[in-house]
Formats: sequence, structure tokens, C-alpha cells
Amino acid sequence: MTTAFAPNVFLALATNYVLGANNTKLLAQVTLVDWRGQTGQKFFPWSVFSDRVSVLDVYVQPTSTIVDYRTSTHGLDARHLAPPEALPYSSVRVNVAEMINNHVIVGHALWSSLALLGLTHPAIHSRDVATYTPFRRALGYPLDSCSSYPALKDLVQVLMRRDMEPLFVNTTETARAAMDLFRSHRPAWEGVITSGGWPSVVLPAYWNIYFT
Repeated sequence: MTTAFAPNVFLALATNYVLGANNTKLLAQVTLVDWRGQTGQKFFPWSVFSDRVSVLDVYVQPTSTIVDYRTSTHGLDARHLAPPEALPYSSVRVNVAEMINNHVIVGHALWSSLALLGLTHPAIHSRDVATYTPFRRALGYPLDSCSSYPALKDLVQVLMRRDMEPLFVNTTETARAAMDLFRSHRPAWEGVITSGGWPSVVLPAYWNIYFT
């Protein structure tokens, strides 16, 4: 049995990526929002104050040559990923690891963000709206596997009756939407966990490696 977490423990994580050689995904942007959906500062270091964490929305310098900026998907181009606008990958990775340590991360397909960051996170401290059983049931997705999962925009439209930005993938909007979905079901979600259960479907091994 686990103890219920206070709101300031939850952080929503979202990322964007560009493509390198052989369609390798390269981290391009990281956003963390707090319980209230705030992103806070765009620079390091972050600070902890009162009941919330000052978190981030930052562009990341590519670690290899970019073949496809995917500008039509998220609106990013070379200007966003060059210094001083963008920060080194190593700095971002280290600081994000410090930020999410001892926090519960919320998101959609969190394994993809963790993979881009080269990080792992405790499963018990992860809340993924793509794998949460009641959400999957509501959208008609299987509950015995996670080989497929609902798009965030579909979850938001069906469960919250609102539409997301139709033109570009915006990491701040993505993180806020995931946090809003979680907050709307937090009592039931956390109730299962504090009772010793787990309200999400089991991930395939190739995704589960990002959770400890």
C-alpha cells in the first residue's frame, strides 16, 4: 500500500522530437508543468518555493545532424534548436532527471519522452493517461494489452469535451491536457494505487524498460 501524494508532487511531462539519420528520434523540446499547469522558468537552475515547483519549457540542441525538423508537425525549425535559444542535451537531461526525482510524472505515452531523455522512472511514480484502464475502456481500447493506445486529442475530446490545437503539437498544451485528464480522475486513480492495485494496462517489454 502506498501513501496518497500531495498535489505539488505531480509534474506533467511532454516532449517533441526531430529526426536524425535512419529516422533516429532526437530530443528537441521538453516541457514540465505543475499541478496548476504552469511551466515557470525557461532556464536553469530551477527553484522550489511555497507549494509548487518552478518548472520548464525548453528547446534542446540536437546531438547529431538533423535530417527532418518535422516543422509541419510541431512548428520547430533550425532557429529554435540553436544556441542561445536551445540548451545542450546533457544539461537538459541532468536537470530534468533532478526535477522529476521524487515526483510523480503524468503524461501521455510517457515511455516515449523517457526514451528521448535517456531516463528511467519508477513505475509507481508514473501516471500515464494512455494506459489508464478507465480511459481505454471509454474509447474502446483493449484492456489486456497496450500494443495500441488512444491519441491524446481523442482522450481530451471524448472525456473532457474540448479540442486541442489542430495545427501543431504543442508540448505545453500536451502536458496540460495530460494533467487535466489525470486531475479529473485523480481520486479514483490514486484510490486504486493506495489500496495496493494498479489501474493501468501492462506495457510491452520494449516500453517497460523505461520504468523501474
